[in-house]
Parts: sequence; structure tokens; C-alpha cells
Amino acid sequence: MDDTFLHINYPTIEQLQKIVNESRPLQFLSEDALNITGEVSKEWMINQEISVWKETFTIRLVEVQRSLAYLVHFKSLGINDSTWLHKEKGKVTYFPDFDEKNYLHKDFFNFYVDVFFSKGFSSLEILAHILFKSFDIRTKKNISFYEAKKGLMDKDPLLHERLTEVTDSEEIKKGKRFRDNIIHNFPGTQISSPFLTNINKITLINDEKYEIKHSFGADNLEYTTSDDVVTICKGYWSCLMDIVCIINKHYE
Repeated sequence: MDDTFLHINYPTIEQLQKIVNESRPLQFLSEDALNITGEVSKEWMINQEISVWKETFTIRLVEVQRSLAYLVHFKSLGINDSTWLHKEKGKVTYFPDFDEKNYLHKDFFNFYVDVFFSKGFSSLEILAHILFKSFDIRTKKNISFYEAKKGLMDKDPLLHERLTEVTDSEEIKKGKRFRDNIIHNFPGTQISSPFLTNINKITLINDEKYEIKHSFGADNLEYTTSDDVVTICKGYWSCLMDIVCIINKHYE
């Protein structure tokens, strides 16, 4: 019987709590944040709906924090990927310092990284529903955090400005690039393909052409080490908490 899975070491409650305590504290939307005032009957109905969305947002943030704690835990068990590529004449070796446990830890680490970014970015889409209701934002497009923030330009320019400072930060941009690669390209937690296709647009007089070049080799390989992934995740988590704090402070 293969005893590989005997090496799985899930964290205890105490270990999880220690990781959580070492990360940015979890913040929730305050009770008064984003509630509306006005006609009593209409106000009550909308605030009840906002309350439901707030509860959903709270649950999602807890899930994001939990996935962050789990990925940090499995990283701490050992993923020796600082050297992820070894080149020899006519040969390359992936993860030369890995043993069986390293591969197992990395499998679980990668899983919780995917969960983190799925939950992390969807939390902003949940927040978008709250903003749409709170500010009566109208759009012909689908509800999204981007559209919600765009709507704030007219509804509440100051809140828009403060949120934009966070969403334009390098931490958010790194998180978005990493998440986009998980969905659309090679995940950063996986060594990319040695095959590379470059499409260059060549503009001529009254014409446009595209030059396509194919290449193959170890120099095309890309990978994000687990240390760097943890840094990206913690940076994105901190930005989420900044967004919550900005909204709460806006309604003090």
C-alpha cells in the first residue's frame, strides 16, 4: 500500500490560530456601513437585502483567511523550490531538491492558493452587490466590483478616490496578474511550457500584418516560487482588509 498520504499533516486549531495571528487581522463591515436612509418602508427592505449581502461577504472573507492560513501551513512543512530548475547539457530537471513529501506539500499548497484567489476575487464581486444597492448604481453591464467603483465616481467621489488608491496598488495588480494566469494561462505555481509563441504586429502603409515566431527551450520556462506566492497572497489579503477599513471609516 502506498503510504504517501500518511505524510499529510493538516494543521491543528492552535497552529491555524498562530498563522492567523501573524497575518493581517480580519476586519468586517461595520453594522452601519453602506446602509441607506430615506423612505422608511423602502429603506427597511433595501437595508435587509444589504444585510444579507453583508453576511455573505463576511463568510467569504473568513474563507479567504482560512485558505491563506492553510497555504502558509503547507508551505511551512517544506517546499524546497528556491531552485526549481537545474540545467545540464541536453537535459533539464524540475525541482531538483524535492523529495516525496515536498511534492505532497506542494500539491496541497497549490490547491489552497487556487482557493484563495477564487474566494479572494469573488469577495470583491459580493461587495459590488452591496455598493450597487447602497448607492443605487445603475448599469447596463453585469454587476461587478469594477462597475461598482466606476459608479461611485458620481455617487461618492471621495469613497471612489480612497478605494482607487488600494485597487491601483502594486499588491492588487500582482494578485490580479497571478489570478488571471491561474484562469487563462499557466498557473504561476506550475512551471510553464517550454514552447513560446510571439505574435508581433507589423504596421505597413494601408496594411497590417502579423509576424508569428515559435521558440522552444528552457529559457522560456517561468515559475513563481512558493515564497513569492505567499508574499503575493498576503499582499492581496492586506488590500482586502484596507478596502473594508476604508468603507468602515467612511461611515464613522
